[in-house]
Amino acid sequence: MGFEWLAILMFVGFFFILKSGYPVGFSFAGTAIVFGLVGTAVVAFNPARLLLLPNSWFGTIFNFTLLAIPFFVFLGTLLEESGLAEELLESIGIFLSRLR
Repeated sequence: MGFEWLAILMFVGFFFILKSGYPVGFSFAGTAIVFGLVGTAVVAFNPARLLLLPNSWFGTIFNFTLLAIPFFVFLGTLLEESGLAEELLESIGIFLSRLR
């Protein structure tokens, strides 16, 4: 048997930390750090692979599909805060009121 037990323990550990009252972000970070150290100790994880993370991050930054997501969220917030979203929905409701 390999190191699959680490994944199961990590899942259980995350929910234990989460149920104890810590915020989700701290629970994720704490579980990742602890099990990263455990994985390094039992030679299931090679810390040299951490050097590959910047390449992965910069590869994601230049993905235009993923860049559109924050812009859509910003546009939705802008429309909601300015009141345009409500006016737009009312106008569409009046315009399409005869259609089912």
